[in-house]
Amino acid sequence: MPNPADVAALRDICQSLRKRSTRLVALSTMPGIAMGEAEAGVNSAGEMEKIIQTRFDEAATDGTSWEERKKPYPWPPLQRTGRLMAAAKNAVRFTYRINGTRWNIGRVTSAYARYVHDGTAIMAARPFFADPSEEELKPADKLAARIAIKVLKRMMR
Repeated sequence: MPNPADVAALRDICQSLRKRSTRLVALSTMPGIAMGEAEAGVNSAGEMEKIIQTRFDEAATDGTSWEERKKPYPWPPLQRTGRLMAAAKNAVRFTYRINGTRWNIGRVTSAYARYVHDGTAIMAARPFFADPSEEELKPADKLAARIAIKVLKRMMR
């Protein structure tokens, strides 16, 4: 014969599971909403633009330094007027995706962006617009995770 305390505990557990199962059904739509808000939050924080800024500041992409210039100029590489960096930042604005961030050099509205990125017979390539590496995306991914957790907590109330 079952103990009455055990039966009461089982009832409580069953009731709790019923409540949780209705929440689990609602959870099926939550990941998409949380993912969308997380992407929007990262994009509005300008994380992709920060990657471009870092590449120009360090004169390197993915830890690989650009080839040295043949002549010493008083300005940093690729930053004489700032137009190329501004065009690159504009091209990456709102491009963060949790499932994979892809950049296309064709989106940079500077007439000479492809020549700088790919190089020419006279000038060495300085690839400033390659897809962001996992290391470069870590800050953006962390921010996206924090935002998604907040959204999910808010939705679970």
